[in-house]
Amino acid sequence: MKRIIAGTMGAAIAAAAFATAWAAVELEKDDRPANLVSIGHGARLEEGKTVKDMVVIGGAAVARGDVLGDMVVIGGNADLDGSVGKDMVVLGSARLGPKAVVGSDLVVIGGDLDADPMAVVKKDKTVISAGVVRRPLSAFWAWVKDGLFKARPVAPLLWWTWVLAAMFGLLYVLIAAGAPEAVKPCSQILSQRPVSALLAGVLGLSGIAPFAFLLAVSIVGVAALPILFFAAAAAALVGKAGVCVFIGERVGRAADAPALERPAAAAAVGAAVLLVLSMVPIAGLGVWALTTVFGFGAVLLAGMDAVRRERAAAQAPALGPQGAAAAAPERSAHVPAEAGLQRAGFWLRLAAIVLDGFAFLVIGVITHLIVLGLGGWAIYQVGMWAWKGTTLGGMIVGIKGVRVDGRPMDVPIALVRHLASYLSAFPMFLGFFWAAWDPEKQAWHDKIAGTIVVCAPKARQSA
Repeated sequence: MKRIIAGTMGAAIAAAAFATAWAAVELEKDDRPANLVSIGHGARLEEGKTVKDMVVIGGAAVARGDVLGDMVVIGGNADLDGSVGKDMVVLGSARLGPKAVVGSDLVVIGGDLDADPMAVVKKDKTVISAGVVRRPLSAFWAWVKDGLFKARPVAPLLWWTWVLAAMFGLLYVLIAAGAPEAVKPCSQILSQRPVSALLAGVLGLSGIAPFAFLLAVSIVGVAALPILFFAAAAAALVGKAGVCVFIGERVGRAADAPALERPAAAAAVGAAVLLVLSMVPIAGLGVWALTTVFGFGAVLLAGMDAVRRERAAAQAPALGPQGAAAAAPERSAHVPAEAGLQRAGFWLRLAAIVLDGFAFLVIGVITHLIVLGLGGWAIYQVGMWAWKGTTLGGMIVGIKGVRVDGRPMDVPIALVRHLASYLSAFPMFLGFFWAAWDPEKQAWHDKIAGTIVVCAPKARQSA
C-alpha cells in the first residue's frame, strides 16, 4: 500500500507541476525513455514505444507499449495491452488486454475492471466499485448544496443530518443526566457572565492550534497531543450540554414549567430548540458556532472557578471555630484594603503599558534577550505580576493588579491574564479600550482572569 500511496502522491505532484500543459507531451527522440504526461485530454502509447512513467489526468489512457515505472490515470479510463513495470492506479474504469502485465499492484477506484484471463497482475489487485465511492460523495455534495451553501448545519431534506443532530442531542441529554455537577455550573456562568464566557471561548478555541503546534515541535510533547484533543472535544461536548440546559431552563421559566429545572429535561428541550434553529438558512450556522464558543468558554470559566474553590479550601486554617474567628480579622483587613482602592483609569494603564514596552526593549537590548520576542514579554509580564503585583511601568505610575476579591495574583492567574491580553489586542485593541468605558474599569483580559487594576494608596488618581 505504501507504493500505491506513493503512486497517487506522484500523480498529484505531476498535476501541480504540469498544470499549464494541456497538450500531450511527446516522447523524446533520444535513447532514454521519458515520462508521458497528459492533462486535460487522453494519451496513447503505441506498441513498441517505451516510457518511464505514464500519467494521464482528465482523459483516457491507452497503452500498447511498455511503461517501465508507474501508470496513473485520474478522471478517465485506462486500456492496457502492454506492460507496466510497477504500480497501476486508475481513478475510473480499467481494461486489461491479453498482453497486459502489471509488475506490482493494480488499484481501480470508482470504476469497473475488465481483465482478460491472460492478463497478469503480479501482486495485489484492488477494485473499489463506483457505488462505494459515489454514494458518500453524492450525500456529501447534497449537504454542501442544501446545507453548507445555505449556512445551516442541518439540511431539512437530508434525513441523515437529522439523525446526526439527534444523536448529538441525545449525547447532550446523557451528559446532563450523568454529570449535572459539571453541566449546571456552565449554565450558571452563561446566565451570570455571558460576555466572559464568549471571550474565554474565543481565546480557548483559538489557542488550541498554536498550543498543539508547540507540543508537536517540542518532540516530547507529541505524546500529549491526543490528550489535548480529547480534552478539547470533551470540553466542547460538556459546554454544548451546558448551553442546552441554559436554553431549556429559560424556556421552562417562560412557560412556567418546573419540570425543566432538572438538567436532563432542560437539555432535551434546549437540544430541540438548537435543532430547529440549525435548519434556518444563514442563522443556523451562526447559532451552531456561537453556542460552541459560548459553551467552550463556560467550561473554561467553570473549571477555573472550581480550581479557585479547591485552593481556597486547601488554604483555609483548620483551627476550628475559634481559630477561624481569629483568622477572620486578618483576612478582612487584607481583602478590603486592596479591593476598596480606586480603580485605575484608562490613561494610567496606557501610560504603564508604554513604559513597560520601553523598559522591556531596554532590558532586552542590554541582556541580548530581545530575540525572545513575545516569549520574553510573557516572562516579564507574568513574572512581575506574580512577584510584585505590578510591572515597572505600573510602579512608576502607581498602579497594581489584584484579583477582584483583593488577593494578589499568582502565576496561574497572571498567565491567564497575559494570554487573554492577546485576545484583547486582536480586534484592533478593542479589549484594552474596553477599560475606558466599563463600569468596573476592566479590560477583556481582566474579566477573563477575574482581576482588576487599582491605584496604589499614594498614587495620583487618573483623570
